[in-house]
Amino acid sequence: MSYTSFGTVFGTVFQTPLTTGFELFVDMFLASYLLETNHAKTITLHPKNFGWFVSDVLPSDITSLFVLLEDVSALSSTSAGQADLVFLRERWQRFYEQGRIKVRTDPFWTTAHTFWRMGAYAPQVREVLRGSDLVVYKGDLNYRKLVGDVPPPLPPPSCGG
Repeated sequence: MSYTSFGTVFGTVFQTPLTTGFELFVDMFLASYLLETNHAKTITLHPKNFGWFVSDVLPSDITSLFVLLEDVSALSSTSAGQADLVFLRERWQRFYEQGRIKVRTDPFWTTAHTFWRMGAYAPQVREVLRGSDLVVYKGDLNYRKLVGDVPPPLPPPSCGG
């Protein structure tokens, strides 16, 4: 990892987009920001193979976002807004074509296995995580993979009443 005058530069960023729709749009903004400001060299998005929850991001949702941004008149009624959307689509498309934004799936993300079982059930995912300089991991299901839905320990019995 190297440092610049404006902060940390991450070579590889691992990002799990969580929810399709507007949240995916915002996730793409984060990826774009990290690439534009040279805080990251590559961003790898890891959507799910299939929808675990109805709103889960699938690879086709990322493609659909690019397709949606082709008809900017449906998204904005102003010429300035449309120009901004064209700028975003072209920028994101260029990052994707340059290999700076990648999309990778793995069955691990749609299993019930927790993170501490990753070495046994998904060693390839563990190696990808190890090779990443920054991991952006968010959302309820992803949190549950981290903690395994383990109930918290009971408080100690109170003393005297």
